Amino acid sequence: MIGIACMALLAPFAIADETIILRDLSRIESSEFSFDEFEIRTSEGNVIYWDEVVSGEIRSDQQPSFDKILAKSGLPLFRLRHRISIGDHSSLPEIAEPQFQRLKDVKANATNCRHLLIVSVGCYYGRVAQGQRCKALIPLFRVFDLLKNFPPQAEALDTSVMKPFDREKEFSNNLVPIWFDSNQVLTVRKLLTESIRSTSTNQLSDGKLVYLASLVPDSTTQDNNASFMEKLAERNSEFARRWFLVLKTAHGSSKHANQLKSEYRGWKGSFRAAANYAVGTSADLRKDDKDSAVLDFLYVAANFSKQLPEISAASIYHAIKLLNSLDRSEEAKILRNKLFEFHKNTYHGRLGLQDF
Repeated sequence: MIGIACMALLAPFAIADETIILRDLSRIESSEFSFDEFEIRTSEGNVIYWDEVVSGEIRSDQQPSFDKILAKSGLPLFRLRHRISIGDHSSLPEIAEPQFQRLKDVKANATNCRHLLIVSVGCYYGRVAQGQRCKALIPLFRVFDLLKNFPPQAEALDTSVMKPFDREKEFSNNLVPIWFDSNQVLTVRKLLTESIRSTSTNQLSDGKLVYLASLVPDSTTQDNNASFMEKLAERNSEFARRWFLVLKTAHGSSKHANQLKSEYRGWKGSFRAAANYAVGTSADLRKDDKDSAVLDFLYVAANFSKQLPEISAASIYHAIKLLNSLDRSEEAKILRNKLFEFHKNTYHGRLGLQDF
């Protein structure tokens, strides 16, 4: 009788039928877990994300599916989120690229948006780290679409990770819209213009319009056959006005280069880096005032080496060419050493190995 009574007392506290172990080693028990590729739910409706899970013991007919998703999706997502959080961007592509390609056509919804955001952010940072800056626009556009439609999911990643992403303008401060690899530009131009084909240009944010204008400045849009650059010129924001000046200068307009030169020294951040670079490479200034152009390039190299390594490397590369043309070979040699010491894996670092 005593044994039966003890069993009766213990019954309400018996281990649940199914158990999941989380990465903090806590246990979650439920009479039954339901799951899909993106999340797990307890019988009470609470959500568990796959990247939070170490292992699980569930009913035998579902165990193989559970283990398969955990290996295919949960572990890679955990590794991806961890590497993003510690800033290990150079190792992101090996995980992020397969995940991004696998999920690129998946339509976002309330269930999968957190998963898609982590993968897209990881793919973005990985491509920037590899020097594939232009191709980074593809996951970047998806990041902004996810943040716009599912804003609470930004909390899935640390604040410091999300800091470069200006959600209002839909622009990343560490992705300056000046491109060097023409093959990347052609590929990305096609993909992005097709992705917004059904969207009126007036509905595009200032940031997305800036990026599109930098890729396809002369291509017509859906709105009265105006170009992306012309639509950018119509915007009233100071953000759009400044980038219009920078992009026109970068594309060879001496008129806009002179206007930019008259005001850019008071700018800060990515505006200033892009403006200095564009002014330095503008044809008229390079011909008329090479010394000033060298200073523009050196300003970028000195102030944006970590934040914008590709732009910094490009600035050093052009400064070396100008110094050589001015017979200042010793100064050029010093910069050449800096280029190969700090930026040898950038586009212009590799180009410098061929040219210098």
